[in-house]
Amino acid sequence: MSKLRNLITGTTRVPLFRGCLAALFVATCAISGLADAVMPDRPLDVPYEPTHPKVVEAMLKLGKAGPNDIHYDLGCGDGRVVIMGVKKFHVKHGYGIDINKQRLREAKERAEAYDVTDKVTFLNADIFNSDFSKANLITAYLLDHINLKIRPILFSQLRPGTRVVTHEFHMSDWRPDKIDRHPLARGERISLWIIPAPVGGEWEWSTSLKSGAVNASMKLTQEFQDIAGTVQFQGSAATAIRDPKVEGKSISFTTRGVVSGKAVAVKFQGTANGDTITGTQVWSGGDLSGTYPWKARRKAANVLGRWRIDIPQKNIFNGVLNIRKEGPLKLVASFFGKDGNMEIRVHDVYLWGTSVYFRLPLSYFDYVLFKGELNNDGGAGKAYGMKVKEDYKEGIYDPPTVTWNSAWTATRVR
Repeated sequence: MSKLRNLITGTTRVPLFRGCLAALFVATCAISGLADAVMPDRPLDVPYEPTHPKVVEAMLKLGKAGPNDIHYDLGCGDGRVVIMGVKKFHVKHGYGIDINKQRLREAKERAEAYDVTDKVTFLNADIFNSDFSKANLITAYLLDHINLKIRPILFSQLRPGTRVVTHEFHMSDWRPDKIDRHPLARGERISLWIIPAPVGGEWEWSTSLKSGAVNASMKLTQEFQDIAGTVQFQGSAATAIRDPKVEGKSISFTTRGVVSGKAVAVKFQGTANGDTITGTQVWSGGDLSGTYPWKARRKAANVLGRWRIDIPQKNIFNGVLNIRKEGPLKLVASFFGKDGNMEIRVHDVYLWGTSVYFRLPLSYFDYVLFKGELNNDGGAGKAYGMKVKEDYKEGIYDPPTVTWNSAWTATRVR
C-alpha cells in the first residue's frame, strides 16, 4: 500500500541538485548490485529530476491539453506528465519517451496504479531518433543545449499549431509565445511555443470590390513565428505590413495602400494551409469599405538543392550549401568549404517557405548564423558571426554576442 501511495502522490523520488544526481544514482546502484538493471544503455543527456505535480498540472494547462490531443513527453522519467494528461485532462493518448529503463518501469507501475494503461504508451527510445509527428502537444523538462538540439526536429516533424511546453529551459532565439510564472517550477518559469505555419514567400490574390476586381500581392520573410513584408495593390506602390502575427496556422496583419486613387487601410486575417491562405480582409476607405473574402496563393518556389554561398567581406566562409529531405519529414543540410574538401553537417536548419535560417558551427562556442531567402535560382541575406557566452547563469538566457555581420548571396548550382 505504501508503494501505491507513493506512486500516486509523486513522492517516490526526492528532487536532488541536478548536477549531483547522476553520480549519486550510479553510486547507489553499484552498492546495491543493481547498476546493470537500472542504468540506461548510454549516459543520460539529462539527469532525472521529478517535476512537482502542481507544476505538471500548470504545464498541461498552459499547453491547453484536452480530449483531442495526442501528447508526447520527451524524457518522460516516471511518466507523471503523460499520466496526469490522460487522467485529469482527458488527453486522447499519451506517449512517454525515455532511454532510462528503470524510469520506464516506474512509469508503467504508475500507469497501472492510475488504471490508465490503455491510454498511455511508454517507449524506450532516444528522443533524437524518434518519430513524434502525430503529436499536437509536446512537453519536456530537458536542458538548454538539449532543447536547442531538439528544436529543428520539432520544426521538421510537427504540424503548424502544435503546442510545445517546457519546464524552465529556453529555446535560444525562438521566442516563447507565452511564459507562465510558477513558484514551484525550476526558475519559476514554464514556457509555451506554438509551431508556426511556414508563410515566407510571394503570394497573390484578387479582391472583388463593387467597382471591380483588384489584384494584389505580398512578399513575406519569416524567422520562427516572426514575419515581415510588404503588400502591393494593383496600380499602387508596395507598403509595409503592420502588426504582423503568426500563431500556428493563424496569420494576421494590417496595411495601407491606394486603390483607384483612394487611400485604404486593410486588416487581413486568415488560416495558412500549405500554399494557400483563406480568410477575410476588412477594408476601410470611403465607398471601398467592407469585408471581403481573402484567398491568397503562394507562387511556386524551389528551395531544396545545392546553393553556392558568397560572402564578399568574409570569403573564408564561402562554400556550397546542400539542402535536402530524408523521407517525408527530416530536413538535412551540409555545407562544403570553398575548396570542396571541408564538409560540415548543418544540424540547425529551417525553411519557412522561401525563408531560410541555418547555423554553421565553427567550435563549441562559435558559429556563423545565416538568415535570408532562397527562391528558385538565387537568394540573399545576412550572415552573423556569433560567440556564445561561456559563463551564463543557469536558467537565464544570455543571447550570444554578434562579432561581425555581412551580406551573402546564393546561386543555385546546376
